[in-house]
Amino acid sequence: MVRFKDLLDKKQEIPCISYRACAAKTTADGQAGISVQEHCEYVGEVAAALIRRLPGAVRRQIPDNVVSLIALHDVGKVSPGFQRKYFKEMLRRLSPTLYRYDSTNFKDNHAEISEASLKSWLKDHQNGNPDVERWGEVLGSHHGIRDIPSADGIDPYGGLSWQKERHKLIAVLLKRFGPLPNSRPASQQQLQIISGLTCVADWIASDEEFFPSQGLPDGTDVQQQAELALDQSGWVFPSIKQGMSFRDIFGFDEPNAIQSALLESVKEPGLYILEAPMGHGKTEAALYAAYQLVAAGHNSGFYFGLPTRLTSERIHERVNPFLHAVAEETSKARLIHGQAWLRAGGEEFRSGKAWFNPRKRALLLPFGVGTVDQALLSVLRVKHNFVRTFGLAGKVVILDEVHTYDVYTGTLLDELVKSLLAMGCSVIVLSATLTRERRAAFFLHNDMPEDESYPLITIQGRAKKIQTIATAPPPSRRVDISMTTDNVAQIAQTAVERARQGQCVLWIANTVAASQAYYKAVKSEMVEDEFKVGLLHSCFPAFRREELESEWMSGLGKDGTRPKGCILVATQVVEQSVDIDADFLITELAPTDMLLQRIGRLWRHDRKNRPCEKPEVLIVVGDVEGVQDRQMLKDALGDSGYIYAPYVLWRTFHVWSGRTDVLLPDEIRTLLETTYRDPEQDEPDFIREVRKKLEKDRADLRDIALGMTAESNPQMKDNEYVPTRYNTQREVQVLLVRDLQSTIAKADLTLADGQHVSVDENERDFDTTKKLHKNLVSVVSYLLSPMPKPPPYLRKHIYGDVAVLRIGEDGQLSDEGGTPMPLGYDNEKGIYKIEDEALRRVRFNDQEEEYYESDW
Repeated sequence: MVRFKDLLDKKQEIPCISYRACAAKTTADGQAGISVQEHCEYVGEVAAALIRRLPGAVRRQIPDNVVSLIALHDVGKVSPGFQRKYFKEMLRRLSPTLYRYDSTNFKDNHAEISEASLKSWLKDHQNGNPDVERWGEVLGSHHGIRDIPSADGIDPYGGLSWQKERHKLIAVLLKRFGPLPNSRPASQQQLQIISGLTCVADWIASDEEFFPSQGLPDGTDVQQQAELALDQSGWVFPSIKQGMSFRDIFGFDEPNAIQSALLESVKEPGLYILEAPMGHGKTEAALYAAYQLVAAGHNSGFYFGLPTRLTSERIHERVNPFLHAVAEETSKARLIHGQAWLRAGGEEFRSGKAWFNPRKRALLLPFGVGTVDQALLSVLRVKHNFVRTFGLAGKVVILDEVHTYDVYTGTLLDELVKSLLAMGCSVIVLSATLTRERRAAFFLHNDMPEDESYPLITIQGRAKKIQTIATAPPPSRRVDISMTTDNVAQIAQTAVERARQGQCVLWIANTVAASQAYYKAVKSEMVEDEFKVGLLHSCFPAFRREELESEWMSGLGKDGTRPKGCILVATQVVEQSVDIDADFLITELAPTDMLLQRIGRLWRHDRKNRPCEKPEVLIVVGDVEGVQDRQMLKDALGDSGYIYAPYVLWRTFHVWSGRTDVLLPDEIRTLLETTYRDPEQDEPDFIREVRKKLEKDRADLRDIALGMTAESNPQMKDNEYVPTRYNTQREVQVLLVRDLQSTIAKADLTLADGQHVSVDENERDFDTTKKLHKNLVSVVSYLLSPMPKPPPYLRKHIYGDVAVLRIGEDGQLSDEGGTPMPLGYDNEKGIYKIEDEALRRVRFNDQEEEYYESDW
């Protein structure tokens, strides 16, 4: 007799279909395409072909038998949740009972189910080897984000019947591709490299051009098809010429003493830190060292990471001739940053190696130059961070101007270096102004030798022992130093007098607003068109900034047509890695390392007939000497105290105050260590409070940064600006237009540069997108109140929040409805504030500068 309770306890059996009938892809007409088995086989063959052609430095990071693991990536598609979600109409014919089955509990995350199935298969066949089970994370994360799987066989995965079908498919794939890895991943980095390799193989094997969703024609050799797909996608690694000398590559005389010392020390993968003065060939030394490592087979390719777009663009111009000299085949380094595709030559993004165009794929190319942010994303928990890890594996990574980063980004940089070294990379760190404390932070074991020499090379090779090499310094040069508390008009008089004498004057401000005020003062002081004058900061739209950078970098560069007298007012965008040669420098007070970088723009090249007898620097300060409390210090520092830490500025002032000159490079180390050494016992009480606040802020930033890394934080949106740089001020993109006629879905726009475009929310066009982006500029969001809504007609062209602002006849900006904004624009000043009593406390901060926010 059947009891009623027994009927209740009986579960409805979940209908099941064979793994052979499970579809993986949808065709263009919405029908079920190739099977899961076919797609897994395609991906396995692509992975095998890719491994065969990877350089040795990368192959050494890949264990045996991973192809079989990669082939299993999509076995989780053999599940009722996935099949019902994408191929329900197919099930009407194949399994009417599954088609009608009433369940909303099925999971459709096939990556999660793939990982669960691998674990259950290992339990059944290898007694649940926990070491090998870790490889399951590769399957679970291959779409960028990993969800922790449940036990295989649960009803949301289809129960035991579906588990058996997945196990059958696993057996078929292992028979074709061989056994699974038999040991645990050697490191977290190796796990990420294989995750990246899996993702790349899946992307290529899902490309309709090579592997159509309806399947390859009968008789197609899948191995040959995989090789063809890699060839046509651009997965070709150039050969490197052997035996090239320094002169062969750069056309220079023999390397100088600093360069020679580095090149003689580079013999194996490791960490190399080169501290040497500004303008003494650190870039060429690093490139030749990279050549040595790649030519010897220790590494493959390189990535050159810099702090800003401008610095990366300037280095990119120098790297391509280097590659032309050392590569057997014609090779170029990809410029990799958020706006790289707007630069001249951006057409490369439309053909050739177009497969690498998405930003997260660009690091997969053999050679790259860009912002350090692109590499930092490999250690952050952002979607597909492991693709960037795979792209960096085995490379030489050159990190320039590392002193520029705040504690937040610096902490991420330390994590990046640790990760790179763990996966066979060589890391070359360059700086002219590195403190001993910052240098030591790059090493896992801080048993740093006591060596205060300068220039200095610090090395940690495979043996892990840290050693230092002191090199002969270049000839000394004396730079005259003076400080002034003069007002803006008086300093402008000084600048104009110098320009009238034929000198090229560089005036560096700490904020955009200050640079605009200085530019205005200079224009008021000089006779119209008396000499060349310009302004350069980050609040210009891309088209105008590109024009200004080209004009001034060429005019004040090594071989440019130098104006007879000029004044360039700029922010920190010209502070480093930019070949500007000034006769006279005016600078606002900044931390010692930044001051030294700015002085590096002074008398940078040997020139005959300079219009002045000696290099001179005028440092502009407030009345810091007489401050007696925190409020007075705040007032004396002005807006600079919102850009740099007030305590560091106070220390810097007292280090430089009273000096009449500085001897370079002899005094670089002394100036740095004196500024950043342990505090004096007799510091005033209010300064001690300021220091303690700084220490707390730095500790907080360090904790925040570590919380963003891949090992500690939940998944984050893939955004290159937010996680890699710390800034409490949200920035918004503004599209500048001179005229517009729009509906909700369409618009005809006359852009700030005069070009006319028509946009439609349903149409994407590369040329139109490029024109739009050249007229974008970022501003802090609180200047746009109320914040205009992003118009639908731009959604195919500009990602994220964007405000369309019209430039009025008087320069004032207004939104599409005519509401005036507290901002103006012209081609000379860029975006500027409309002076109004309600806005006097508003500050610009340059988006490429360090921002130190205080609660004062």
